[in-house]
Amino acid sequence: MESADSRAAQGAELRNTTELKIESHGRSLPSIKHPERNEDAIAHNSASGVAALFDGMGGVANGELAAKTARGFVVERLKAINSSAPEIVKDQVRGILIEASSAVGREARGGGTTAVVVKFFDGNRKVVIGSVGDSRAYILRGGQLKQITEDDNLALKQISDPVLRKQANAKLDDVVTQSDLNALSEQERNLFLTRNQILSALGSGDIQPHIYLIVLKPGDKILLTSDGIHDNLTRGEIDRVVKITPAHRVADVLVEGAQMMSRGGSLRSKADDTSAIVVEVSAGAATVASQQRPPENTAGSVDNPDWIKIGETVRVPRTSGIIDEGWNVLGYNSKNGNAIVGKNENGRAVSKEVPANQLRALNPRQT
Repeated sequence: MESADSRAAQGAELRNTTELKIESHGRSLPSIKHPERNEDAIAHNSASGVAALFDGMGGVANGELAAKTARGFVVERLKAINSSAPEIVKDQVRGILIEASSAVGREARGGGTTAVVVKFFDGNRKVVIGSVGDSRAYILRGGQLKQITEDDNLALKQISDPVLRKQANAKLDDVVTQSDLNALSEQERNLFLTRNQILSALGSGDIQPHIYLIVLKPGDKILLTSDGIHDNLTRGEIDRVVKITPAHRVADVLVEGAQMMSRGGSLRSKADDTSAIVVEVSAGAATVASQQRPPENTAGSVDNPDWIKIGETVRVPRTSGIIDEGWNVLGYNSKNGNAIVGKNENGRAVSKEVPANQLRALNPRQT
């Protein structure tokens, strides 16, 4: 029989190795000014925990080449990161962006590109975000959309206080009409009119990427946008789309909405390539503290022949009283002895606890 200490250690090991699930979706459309080419470039791969967005600059050929060069250089190197140590991952992401800037300078002379890249690691429980330029990353958590990255633009750098800079940025993000613009201070109006003058980009020589670390929770959404999105749409409009739209449709709705606004009708309207990626974070199959065997003195004790083993497929009760098939036993709660069961419903992993004696009654052992 296992000792209480060995079972506790086993449970702690499971708690420390459980993973979160991520699912990414992206969309990119060229500007209405040049529908034949797209100077934005995106990439996302849930399996390798990578998403990246680049907004190229530099004219007819060089902008597109710069963005595609950066994407090719950065994405494969992000995939190769295998550390679970936050400081190491931060340093690696920073180094990749610095090296990418040199690669863009060599291969797309006269061109440059913004970058916002993410690397999920440590079982998708953490993400490192790197940015250069004014492409952005946001996080939706608990019903609140917050901008993670800070734009590398000339306007905002004129404000030295980071709190005031963030407040000014939020104001600029919701200007739509001439009356909105008139309501700003003279400094804020100048900021709005020069907000697209960026100070840093891959390919522009020495760069200092901004690096951010986020510890993730189930339900979080990470959103990446090019300025074609957040220049044409207000912060409020982006917020509403991310909150009410299914995750697999968020990028489509943002890109199509921004392109429609780019045709005119608002002070924000700007013909530009439009790109967005959204990464949804959800609970993995075993994100509840559990152990591989039931505790002693429960209906599923290791000494009990009626013990239902981890991995078995079982029937469980719904809250409505209906008996549901196709659930898998993931583990047992080390504190109360309840079985932890899970299944995939509509592409989403769900889990819940069921009293062990109830599980045994619904799934009798064959003698």
